[in-house]
Amino acid sequence: MSNSKSSKFKLAIASIMSIAILAFVLFSAFFIAEEIHHDCCGEDCPICACLEQCENTLTQICDGLVAQFAVIIPVVSLLLAIIILDCQNSSETLVSKKVRLDD
Repeated sequence: MSNSKSSKFKLAIASIMSIAILAFVLFSAFFIAEEIHHDCCGEDCPICACLEQCENTLTQICDGLVAQFAVIIPVVSLLLAIIILDCQNSSETLVSKKVRLDD
């Protein structure tokens, strides 16, 4: 019973984190699109600093996703191929299992 509560808690935390990351990515993209042509006030422009920070964060998030997909996709493809080949090779029938169908 406690394991069920723990897994529900972990699922809730993971869902909240996923929503937070998605919101951050969307708001960063909208901010960059809105402020890309702002009136820059020089070297210490706070909007330019914020744009740079948003771009760096989006780049880091995307780099992490690319690395994860580069590892996950071949593994999933291999598992799917194994499952498909195993299903094709299993030609078990009632006759091959020698099951009697008596009334």
